Amino acid sequence: MSPEKSVEQEALEREVLDIVIEQLQVDPSTVSLEKSFSEDLSTDSLDLTELIMAFEERFGFEIPQEEAEKLHIVKDVVDYIQKNRSENKRPPSEKPPAA
Repeated sequence: MSPEKSVEQEALEREVLDIVIEQLQVDPSTVSLEKSFSEDLSTDSLDLTELIMAFEERFGFEIPQEEAEKLHIVKDVVDYIQKNRSENKRPPSEKPPAA
């Protein structure tokens, strides 16, 4: 892995952690990449929906419901965003194309 990739990965992880902390209003010391949304962070379905919306807004692409249901721990979100960000790249403020 190149050094730039490592820095990019760390920045993405930090961004995702910051969104989780802000959206769930939890103590930063209680959040890590291995924390489960439902078990460790006590999120309910509304919390998860708001988190997904925050990730979509920040990273500029939609996360389909069936994919969102597979995101169980914080690292799952990082991995999903990293995999899909380049494929779905558009400016965060731009709305998705009409279906």
